[in-house]
Amino acid sequence: MMRGGPSHKLFADERARPAIARRRAQWKTYQGRLDPRRLGFIDETWAKTNVTPIRGEQMFAKLKLLRRKAAERTVEATWNASRSTS
Repeated sequence: MMRGGPSHKLFADERARPAIARRRAQWKTYQGRLDPRRLGFIDETWAKTNVTPIRGEQMFAKLKLLRRKAAERTVEATWNASRSTS
């Protein structure tokens, strides 16, 4: 849950938990030891952040069709091979 302070800024309630507050303090201390030259910036401006697959249903339907056709060809080839040896 989020709550706002007197300046109407929102922050997560988890920040007030002792374990989380301790880890946040450790992280702030550690940040001063990071070498900025070794950090990289990853631009995720156009990154897709939701988990909905793009054209996912179509892709799976096509894969299912291809598998079925491959199975049919295998059965047909097996049938033809068994008939030619008889």
